[in-house]
Amino acid sequence: MKRLLVVLGPVALALALLGGASAAERKDPPDVGKETAEAIDAYRAALEAKLRELGRRLEELERKARQAVEARRPEIERRLGELRAQQEAVRKRLRELAEEAKRAWEDTRRRMERLIDDLERNVRQAPDTI
Repeated sequence: MKRLLVVLGPVALALALLGGASAAERKDPPDVGKETAEAIDAYRAALEAKLRELGRRLEELERKARQAVEARRPEIERRLGELRAQQEAVRKRLRELAEEAKRAWEDTRRRMERLIDDLERNVRQAPDTI
């Protein structure tokens, strides 16, 4: 009898915590996605500010390049082109970051819902096998 109580104690606790409701019936947990989105937005804002600063510095380098000695101008323009291409690659990756984070969160949430549903089903079935 004592062994049965030890086993059923956690089962009863799990049922009480789950409230016997399926994932669709349970209230949504606190919006962790919102916190994640806020962190991503803050990170993006910081990166965008850095990109703006670097853009201003590139513009200054381009002004200097226009005043450069004619013999060095092709080399300077080539290097500036490389820097602009690198800048654009960072901008593109930054745009992709938000979409990737959103997809990752959705995938994680779906996996967690499946896991909790499986646990809930197994807990409900446990009295039948214990």
